[in-house]
Amino acid sequence: PHERTIQIICGILFLPVICIQGVVILKEIILDYVKNVTKEKDLDYLFKNLNSQYIADKFKIKRNTVSQYLNEAASKDLVKINTRPVLFFAS
Repeated sequence: PHERTIQIICGILFLPVICIQGVVILKEIILDYVKNVTKEKDLDYLFKNLNSQYIADKFKIKRNTVSQYLNEAASKDLVKINTRPVLFFAS
């Protein structure tokens, strides 16, 4: 398969993404985003930017896809807080 690395610009973040046959691995992009945003110390910023709807809007994908990826990562890489909306933080 043809592999290449591209850069996606997310606000001020530059996230390396591996493309395999034209498919971007969104799960890794979302996980990297949550890990980078978790470094922020402003709680208002965290609460606004670490819910699945905000992330879905940011990356222009479906909220349920983001929720699925975040819930899969919650068992090993993320901490899930069952508020409304549900929030995810890097552990």
